[in-house]
Amino acid sequence: MFRSLGRSLQLLQRASGSAIIFGAGYGCCWAQGREESVEKLATWGAAASFAYSLRGLRYLSRALPNEAEWPRQKLQEVETMELHWLCGLIDHCKENGLDSPILQQLLLFMLCEHAEADPYGLAVQGLQRGKSSSRTKWLPLSTSFSRPLPQELAQRIEDAAKGSEPTDSPPPSHLLPIFSSALASLLTVPGSKKLREDLGPKGALQVAKSAVIATSWIASDTPGQARQGLQPEEKDQVSSELSTVWKALCKSTAAGAHRPSEWRQLQARLDGFKDQLPKEVRPSVEAFAMKGVGGSGQVRRLLDCLSWAALGFFFLALSSEDGLGLVRFHVVPQAWQSMVKDMLQQRALRVEELLAKHDLPPPPPEPVQSIGWDSMTEYLQGPLFRGNGQT
Repeated sequence: MFRSLGRSLQLLQRASGSAIIFGAGYGCCWAQGREESVEKLATWGAAASFAYSLRGLRYLSRALPNEAEWPRQKLQEVETMELHWLCGLIDHCKENGLDSPILQQLLLFMLCEHAEADPYGLAVQGLQRGKSSSRTKWLPLSTSFSRPLPQELAQRIEDAAKGSEPTDSPPPSHLLPIFSSALASLLTVPGSKKLREDLGPKGALQVAKSAVIATSWIASDTPGQARQGLQPEEKDQVSSELSTVWKALCKSTAAGAHRPSEWRQLQARLDGFKDQLPKEVRPSVEAFAMKGVGGSGQVRRLLDCLSWAALGFFFLALSSEDGLGLVRFHVVPQAWQSMVKDMLQQRALRVEELLAKHDLPPPPPEPVQSIGWDSMTEYLQGPLFRGNGQT
């Protein structure tokens, strides 16, 4: 047994040099096609190693037997700080200019994994933990200074999804299965009344913004992206989950929670790729887009009808005898005709007074220049007429 183990170690030692050389060459070729710098790629590699190490410890705590209380307790403490440490690491990279889309994609994957498993899990609870000032012990924040856990998780997912969109390359479609599952877990878990209450209109708004990003990714997923594109069964799963998410958002108050400027931006983005969506997602997206700022399409149609009715009444009154007199009938009731007429006359007189007050005064007349006959007498020398025929 020891002989075979020693032989395996020798073979591994011999192959390690070739493996390192191959890995370095492959890594250089892969890095040449990336938009990130070497420092950002090294930062992403360190963060990924750290995140997946914590993930392995989390899986180890699930595999331990119930009798191993002390190791399970210690591993659960590590799990509690998993997302907190990862978010702190990425925030530190942002401050030092080492942030990148692949780093945000790593954070998005971890957040979505925990949201899909349990929105109230230990790692999610760690997002709202603070560091005490006296010792290096991590303590939970008071509820007066923290948001509900689903809102905190929805906000983190939205921020990570925004940062995950690359500028010069296709979106990360490989994250869509777990991304859509996380959004569905925040909205459509059966019997999750407390989750919906904690999420609230603000959290539903954040989920809606994340759903817009996920929907734009699936709209841009084409068969030509064979390298990172979705498989047919994955695309069907994502389409089904996104359709469920949009239907749940239509029933919630997410559309009414938008400010008009935010709503116009979301609606413009949805209209930009609506035609490229799969047929399973398009009806639910259109239904949400029709909901409008007020949260109800009926209210929106009612306001449109009232606006058109007011405009029609104005033109009718203008054409009647109460206005220009083009039509021989009155629109204003007889009891109000004299009052309306006096009010219009007062307004007209007021307008005339303002026009007369602000009219420019007429220009002064130009002075008439005298010809100066006295000065010209010396040039008019001629024979004098004496009346008796003599000159």
